[in-house]
Amino acid sequence: MATNRERILDYLAAHREGADDDRLARDLDITQRQQVNTLCNALAREGIIVRQRDIAGSKIINRLNHNNVTAPSPPSPPLVAVIGPALELRDDAAVLQFAYPDDIAISEDTVTRAVKGVLEAEGWSVNVKLGHEHGIDIEARRGDQRMMLESKGEGSRSAMRVNYFLGALGELLQRMDTPDARYGLALPAHRQLVRLVLKLPHWVRLRLQLCFYLVRPVQGGFEVGYIPPDAESHELIE
Repeated sequence: MATNRERILDYLAAHREGADDDRLARDLDITQRQQVNTLCNALAREGIIVRQRDIAGSKIINRLNHNNVTAPSPPSPPLVAVIGPALELRDDAAVLQFAYPDDIAISEDTVTRAVKGVLEAEGWSVNVKLGHEHGIDIEARRGDQRMMLESKGEGSRSAMRVNYFLGALGELLQRMDTPDARYGLALPAHRQLVRLVLKLPHWVRLRLQLCFYLVRPVQGGFEVGYIPPDAESHELIE
């Protein structure tokens, strides 16, 4: 089981905008807020994170210190083997059937690499951002078409997955710079994340032309499912 120190670092790696001590305690379900403060102060002294007041000066925000070459970094993920082309999931029932139920800790980089593989197989030219690189996670072009996707990993707790999903949606909305591009999210096909996708009103997905790529493990690699913006919704989610 990951320590609270490790969980804080994982959270800050996934939330590039940073988070104050209260948010970390709430989202990571650490009941003693003082423990978060103590851990963050220790990480700041080691140079692994930076603690700075926000613009209003009311909160101290914790962010990873990407300029610290001595800070530990996660190992590079292995190459991702993608099995077959993306499977088009045309309705809620197909999406739910594609989901996997257990926690298997699929990382954001694994999701990004898997989706990159299927897009390239479909003739897209794909640029991706891995690790802590800033910018859109997946940008693909095919002729005059352009697609921008935000990726997220599975997360280790229910509250983290909700925040990952909402954070990815927010980042995507801020990057919508033209109505001529296609936009979407790339996510693990974890059942909770799949249900969060399906809870989005159908008209919202259709109006914003949002698509979703879902990644799940299969024997020998990973499989990718694709939810188009006009996928049918039968309100199967309570």
